Amino acid sequence: MRKRLVKMACLAVVALAVLQFPFGRLFPWSPVKPGYVEVPFAEVLLIAPKGFMMDEGLAGIDGIVQDVELFYGLEFTKPVRLVLTATTSDSWRFTWKRGAGLYVSSAGTVLALPSALQRSETGNFFRLLNRGLAAAILLQNTSFSGRSMLPAWFVEGLPAYYVRPDADNARQEFLRLAVDEGYYFDILGADYQIRRIPTKYRAGFVAMEYRYFLEYLVNKYGIDRVMQYTRRLLEDPGLASLLFYQEFGVYLRNAADDFEQRVVSGDQPEVGQLDEERGARDRGILPFPRVSNWLFQEHHLLCGDHPPGSHPTEVHAAGYPVPGYVSSVPIDTVLAGR
Repeated sequence: MRKRLVKMACLAVVALAVLQFPFGRLFPWSPVKPGYVEVPFAEVLLIAPKGFMMDEGLAGIDGIVQDVELFYGLEFTKPVRLVLTATTSDSWRFTWKRGAGLYVSSAGTVLALPSALQRSETGNFFRLLNRGLAAAILLQNTSFSGRSMLPAWFVEGLPAYYVRPDADNARQEFLRLAVDEGYYFDILGADYQIRRIPTKYRAGFVAMEYRYFLEYLVNKYGIDRVMQYTRRLLEDPGLASLLFYQEFGVYLRNAADDFEQRVVSGDQPEVGQLDEERGARDRGILPFPRVSNWLFQEHHLLCGDHPPGSHPTEVHAAGYPVPGYVSSVPIDTVLAGR
């Protein structure tokens, strides 16, 4: 009787593990994906709901990936599986993460976003997509054990800096919460400082503070030195403070204190203000389909002319396609053309 119970328990565990492929956390690797279809691109495997209307901007996802690689001077070591979930329940089943935002796996090989965000008029879809890819490439370019050693201010702040949300509104909101509401926390301090921030503000505010610390470093030391520190840190994640001193000539603790003083005193540079040495050009109308090419302009990388037969894409101030302006096509039509 006991052997039978053990056997039944083992079978139940195996069955649950197998069901994780089509209905759980292993869904991105499942050979069978009920209700979803796969669209392979050169750099990304897109997994979207059947009948999904895909914007042309998303068809340029290989270009978005290449932009991220150019910014970091790194390459993705593994393909990225981008899952566009049909419902919030699907988001929970596939990621075990509550909420309808961005999910990035610890290995940087899976991104998940609600498919409904693509039609958002705020540009959040492409903002989160760029941010997710900018985080994934960091995770893919460090060791398995090193991923947990990367400082939160770095692994969250650098991708958020890369995205560079709408400048004025973001800065005003950050200063309001940090100074007026008193939510500023020591970026090198204990987690309890973050836990005291009200839940409705916590995730967004933490990302903003980390992001502005990275901008503080870029404005003070230049983007090239920040990228050099990035590559060295990915090689030795456990030496964040030592590498920081070697690269910037100042202790990380002192830099964090100086950043806090600047925020509290209102002396923090305007968001989006770029050093003259960076030689960035102003934003403009972006060439389709490289929907993240505005990052070239902000980080003094070359931005080529749009290819023959393409057309300019209207963008928000933050640099993302205006939903409705860019045409969309059924996902099945995209598959049929491949």
